[in-house]
Amino acid sequence: MKKKTCLLAIFLLLLLCAYPAHLYAQAQDTTSQAQFEPTRFGAGFQSTWPAFGLSGMMDITETITAQAVFGFFGSFTTVTGRGLYHFRREEFWDMYGYGMLGLWRYNTRFIEAENSLGIGAGAGIQYDWRALDSNLPPIYWSIELGISYFSFEEFDFNFITFGTGIHYRF
Repeated sequence: MKKKTCLLAIFLLLLLCAYPAHLYAQAQDTTSQAQFEPTRFGAGFQSTWPAFGLSGMMDITETITAQAVFGFFGSFTTVTGRGLYHFRREEFWDMYGYGMLGLWRYNTRFIEAENSLGIGAGAGIQYDWRALDSNLPPIYWSIELGISYFSFEEFDFNFITFGTGIHYRF
């Protein structure tokens, strides 16, 4: 019970930290968002444990992005959908919150295959490498902090997650 209470407290803390950023973004004038050069699609690699693998993303609106992550590496397989809400967008970086829902499969020769549905949430910052040199391609790097929960018969995973991703946007 202590783990669930701790996870709930962390989740609420993340929401409380993200909400002022949302208010700040609403208070900003639209000139900073007008400088953002939009890219609608992205392809790359995302690793926010337990979701890791090849990633595809699509901007649904200026503030909402859908992402799919497919990880087929070794004995641990993931298929995950993520939704990103961009609190603040600047010319070369943006701040976002995310929620994820996925299916994880664990299979080894010692343990019978198991499937688990899991969830996660967190916040991150995405940085456009063109800020370093305008001649670089539209490659975006992200770093994230969140929480995740999924459960197998043999293992329960409830933990704080750190993640990173790199995507070519077009």
